[in-house]
Amino acid sequence: MVHGYKLNAIEASAIATWKNNYRQYVEYARSVGVKSIWSVSCASALEPSSKRYVDIWRQESEELGVIPLQSFADSFYKASLNGEDVFYSDGGHLNDYGNKLAGDALSREITNKSLLK
Repeated sequence: MVHGYKLNAIEASAIATWKNNYRQYVEYARSVGVKSIWSVSCASALEPSSKRYVDIWRQESEELGVIPLQSFADSFYKASLNGEDVFYSDGGHLNDYGNKLAGDALSREITNKSLLK
């Protein structure tokens, strides 16, 4: 069980490796004086197949004192559900329009959470 989710052996191993790497990045950032650490996920919690992984990322971030910013992924996921063209032809990377949507959403979330003081 990881953050309340039952995972198969491969998922559990992948999550354990990710958690270790994530913790090392956060520890390094703090060791060089970064006071406020933010994190974005490229997966949307609105997408049923990604929700469990986004929940794990969010919970792990909160445990580490990292601010999770979710609007980034949710913005282009919602747009893609509405038939908007947000990805390059590879289907995995954002095109210019997708990047604009994600950037605008992230900017609003940063402003709404008063993260720039």
